[in-house]
Amino acid sequence: MKILILIVLICIFSPVLTQSLTPPKDIIRIGCLYTNSPFAPVVEKILTDRGYTVDVKVYPAERSWQMVNKGELAIDFFRTADIIDSSNELIRVDISLVETEYFAYTADKNLVIDSFDDFKELKVGYPRGLKVLKEIFKDFDAYEGVDFTKMTQMVETGRIDVVISTPVAISYVKKNRPTLDLYQQLPIAKVNAYLALNKNRADLKKPLEEIFQKLVDSGEWDNEVKKIVGITP
Repeated sequence: MKILILIVLICIFSPVLTQSLTPPKDIIRIGCLYTNSPFAPVVEKILTDRGYTVDVKVYPAERSWQMVNKGELAIDFFRTADIIDSSNELIRVDISLVETEYFAYTADKNLVIDSFDDFKELKVGYPRGLKVLKEIFKDFDAYEGVDFTKMTQMVETGRIDVVISTPVAISYVKKNRPTLDLYQQLPIAKVNAYLALNKNRADLKKPLEEIFQKLVDSGEWDNEVKKIVGITP
């Protein structure tokens, strides 16, 4: 009798368990912000290695945000918790994959930035789509850029004095353009970032949390990022 009950329970729950463990057969469209483009090949490799079929493309922050809200993208990365939670169309994959710090970078080593007051006389460029940076620089002469690579060129040529970025992003650009020579200065803000998931793809939430939690706990996430980007997040 016990064996019969066990068989019945297995028949009932095995489809549910299989559904949560088996990757969906459809193509998962994923949007990546320009500033997060170093992570695109990492996320793509991790999911592909686990049987997912993905289409990862880099978009301007605003376009990617609109697309994931409309359901044209299943996933958008990376976004801060407050931004994801502000949308009725999105849910958050509850594992922070990036805890990064933004710094001020200059092309002129003689231009020293010791405090936020020093920005008053400078033209600052920062990546679009980050609410925390927009709030910090709202009273300064600031340029909100879409193409991060272009922004590093702008600071090199003097069109802006300072670019706000992360060590990962700078390292990635330098990997493709070894001549890039920027000086890290004042720390600006720390940001925890997550995968934003369209609510119509809620079926991906638990599997993605399980995958990335294991990777973070084991250190594999940092290893994969370092292998591809050249620096840990």
